[in-house]
Amino acid sequence: MLQPRAWLCYLLATANFTCGQLSREDLLNGNFGDVDRNPPRLIIPNDYKVTTRSTTLSWTLPRGSSSYTVDIATDSSFTQPIPGSPFTTTESNLALTFADALTYYWRVRANTTEKGVFSAAQRIHILDGAVRVYCPSAEVSCTNTNRFGTKNSPYQVIQTALAEAKAANVEVWVASRGSTGYYAESLNLIAGVSIRGGYSGLDWSRDIEANTTEIQFNSTRLISATYLSPPTLVVEGFTFTNTNSGINYVLYIEGTSYLSIENNRIKPGKGAGGGTFAYGIYCDNASPKITNNAILAGSALSGNSAIKLMAGSSPLITGNRLVGGSASGIGIEAALSGAVIFENTIFAGNSTAAKGIDDSPSGPKTLVGYNFIHGGYGSSTSTALYTASGQQRIFYNNIDTGNAATANGIAVSPNAASNPIIDMNLFYNQGGGSTIYAINETSGTQSPLYVRRNTFITANGLLAYYENNATSYATICSVDGKPAATTTACTGVDVNAGGGATVGNQASATLATNLKTLPISILFTTDGVDANTTYDGSINRIEVTTEAACNLFNVNDYFDLFSELSTRQVASRNCSPTASFVDFSPNLSRDFGRSVPIVLWGSTQPVAKEKYALKLSATALNGGALCPANFESAVHKWGSAMSQAECDSKYPHANSHYNTGFCETVYLYPAVEIASTKFSSGPFGVPISGNGLCEAGETCFYNPNSGGYAGHGNLISAGCDLSAVAGGAFSTVTLLKYDSNGY
Repeated sequence: MLQPRAWLCYLLATANFTCGQLSREDLLNGNFGDVDRNPPRLIIPNDYKVTTRSTTLSWTLPRGSSSYTVDIATDSSFTQPIPGSPFTTTESNLALTFADALTYYWRVRANTTEKGVFSAAQRIHILDGAVRVYCPSAEVSCTNTNRFGTKNSPYQVIQTALAEAKAANVEVWVASRGSTGYYAESLNLIAGVSIRGGYSGLDWSRDIEANTTEIQFNSTRLISATYLSPPTLVVEGFTFTNTNSGINYVLYIEGTSYLSIENNRIKPGKGAGGGTFAYGIYCDNASPKITNNAILAGSALSGNSAIKLMAGSSPLITGNRLVGGSASGIGIEAALSGAVIFENTIFAGNSTAAKGIDDSPSGPKTLVGYNFIHGGYGSSTSTALYTASGQQRIFYNNIDTGNAATANGIAVSPNAASNPIIDMNLFYNQGGGSTIYAINETSGTQSPLYVRRNTFITANGLLAYYENNATSYATICSVDGKPAATTTACTGVDVNAGGGATVGNQASATLATNLKTLPISILFTTDGVDANTTYDGSINRIEVTTEAACNLFNVNDYFDLFSELSTRQVASRNCSPTASFVDFSPNLSRDFGRSVPIVLWGSTQPVAKEKYALKLSATALNGGALCPANFESAVHKWGSAMSQAECDSKYPHANSHYNTGFCETVYLYPAVEIASTKFSSGPFGVPISGNGLCEAGETCFYNPNSGGYAGHGNLISAGCDLSAVAGGAFSTVTLLKYDSNGY
């Protein structure tokens, strides 16, 4: 006779339940009573997107179940499980931090589920702060079908990704399509959604220079940003190329200032067939931040500006490389703009009447400081800076007049009340031109308000002043501002008859005694002497205008192209009456074509920080403002408004204050706001920060020299007591300078 325990073993071993409630496994596992044999139902919806790497997976509890097995893998067949999978838990959920921003597959079974049976698998997409876009170069047509914006399932079309990122409150990251590939689409930016290029589609590492991410398309507006609400979005790390042949814009910005454009290469199209106007960045009632970009104007029949500022547009423009392009080429064209233009390299372009900066005839005035401005290669006239009205402040710039027949550093227009303040600039001419003026009064009606503490290098025929569009003067007396044939023979009246004391100006005879590293020549890429009429350059070849220009390049010489930060070296040249080509290495990331400035340095590779530096023998050294004797309180007007709220909305980067119809900033002149730990990509290494204006309580910078070079080395206290300036309004400023000055 079987004992009770043996009977139980016999029943368990031979039982064959058919009622659907209990199985042999149920009894062995202690699952007595009413048991649901179906797998759990997943609660999180399929294709759920998680903005961070951490989330909680959850599911329903089948009747009678007490433990759960969770499978997670990066493939739908579950052959590539993540570390730790399968997971076991007694809860109805599992909290996880995923290792990467991937699309994962997951499924669950309960201890009551039939052996080997799981719930239907679902996908979950870990975004980890960004929707990703990558269309491999092998793809003929890019699509977002069955793609989810993760590393292993990125979108392929950017515009759709912007909408998805807005819904998820994340950014859009775009990977390079390779050295020759690009995304063929135009974009309408979406409020608050930042978009960044420079990623590798293989491992999603980021290197803007190595992973060129280009958007190229034929469109009137390649990138549009119109009437966007806060927060500020960032556009960073792209090459933008508009191939349109009519009126065209690369970045068209209207009615919004909540935008920061950083570290991009920007090239508009050309106006063939009678087309006019080709702009790199166009702002209409828009005041974004424009920082560290390379921006080329187009090659339309007329009207080519790297940056065009319409009424109500007062952006912060810092650390950029700008070129005016061909045909009426202008680096920055400002109409009714209070833009702050600091630490840029600006070339007027290669056109009939080139201008580096063309300021507006009325309204707020741009503030122009610490720039290298070249007047360009105009076929008739080149002008580094054209000032049209008002008391525009122009200070601490290196101003090269350019190479046209008539070359101007600063041209003062005949418009009413054109009375600029021209302070502490270094004027010179690299060579070329027959009539060369540092400052040109283009009429007998208007004069600068001040011409103070400037240095004029009179080599290559430069004349310091052309007064009243009638009389040329070699220099200006340092004592009283009168024009003179020499620095000592003061004659006539003060060139600024209607202004204050015009004092402290100096002259020097040679470039070599002033500048540490001097270019051999500055010229432009263009169609050369070959039989065709096209520019035939490439990523490792440039074409220049003549055989003589070609012969300026010797094998192993060094030169800079404006679009690239690193220096190139000449590998070979082909110079003849029918060819004018120069081959070089390393290759460019992209060929910017014709009208691109070339700065030829010669056989010695220049040290970046020494390119615009002064020698210890330079006349301009310590020729600038004295601190605190020449420091003062100044007011910058960004533009008009009706309230403080409107100031904050129109000029969010300005830190402005409403005052009787205008948005203003009171600042310490000529100091500038800096961040002591920030890198500067500008020509003089001054780490401009904030709105660039030195306000109470900020960290600011002092330059003792004329021109943009302000010393080098480490930042130290300027040792300047500001308590007596403006009644002590700036006594809380931390004023720094460099510990070394001159080479």
